[in-house]
Amino acid sequence: MVFVTVTASPSTPPTTSLCTIASLQASGASIVLKQYWSSSLPAPPATFAQTSGTDTTTGDVIVTLVWGDVQEPQTVVNAASSTKIYGDGNCARLLVRLTNNTSLYPSNNDTTAKVDDALDVAASFAGLSSKETKNALKALNQSIDKASKFYVGDSATLADFALWGALLNSSASLPSNIKAWKKAFDDDTVATEVAAIVASVTTSA
Repeated sequence: MVFVTVTASPSTPPTTSLCTIASLQASGASIVLKQYWSSSLPAPPATFAQTSGTDTTTGDVIVTLVWGDVQEPQTVVNAASSTKIYGDGNCARLLVRLTNNTSLYPSNNDTTAKVDDALDVAASFAGLSSKETKNALKALNQSIDKASKFYVGDSATLADFALWGALLNSSASLPSNIKAWKKAFDDDTVATEVAAIVASVTTSA
């Protein structure tokens, strides 16, 4: 059994990791998500459902998500470890490795490079100006096949999770290819589940 603790801010939710967990669960992987609210934050929204102290749900990988006051998601494997993994994308990669999943982060060199590039692009959106965002979306739009439901390959990968999360609450006008791709992913059960989690920690009480 592996224990993974992720600390993340409600203002920058780890959507890539949350999508990864939801997808792994849907595929039958033995991974469990538990959520807690840190005392370093003001009281949680009424919509937030903290994991009960009597919860005994178990699995091969137990992910404890602590909503706290941090600038970017931080991940620790097993409580005794002093090594922290920074970034949502890196946490998602870790979860894929821990569950021996080969579809969300394929080992094919060309596909892996495309997924890694998408993770980098998604991570960069937060610090962009309006003009920079527009240019980034234009470039991203050219890399998305409007005839495909997924960013790369014929099934969802970390690339889809990361890009979707980066655009989840974006007010930017989306070009046609991105808009069609995002609309298709919005209807996926993984996206629906994660959007509900994000809403539960960002909705005012």
